[in-house]
Amino acid sequence: MENFDSFKKKVCIVDDEANIREIYETALKKNGYEVVTASNGAEGLKTIIGQKPDLILADIMMPEMNGVEMIREIRKHKELLPIPIVVMTNVDDRETIKIAGELETSFYLVKALFTSEKMADIVDEALQKGRVFR
Repeated sequence: MENFDSFKKKVCIVDDEANIREIYETALKKNGYEVVTASNGAEGLKTIIGQKPDLILADIMMPEMNGVEMIREIRKHKELLPIPIVVMTNVDDRETIKIAGELETSFYLVKALFTSEKMADIVDEALQKGRVFR
């Protein structure tokens, strides 16, 4: 990627847990990212459509619209297709992992296993790789 660090990348964190949003937001801002947040899938979809972030961190279990539903809606918008999506959840079952793969997400992370600093490293890596189309 051409001059990856030359301008500020925007990350949208969509998670219904305020403390998780705050922890990840702090770590990402410390690494130079601009951060926008949303507390559920419906709000996240609206924020993503309006803000067009460079990367999305999406929880799965959320009220109003869960993460899978939100990602499916995002994938219907041509202008949002290039945005890499990192799933971050505590749902660790084969079916959800399979669905996330089918939706062409960049990473599937179990939140309990990753520090906020490691999450920032994953964001760096996902942005450098971009979204791979099948």
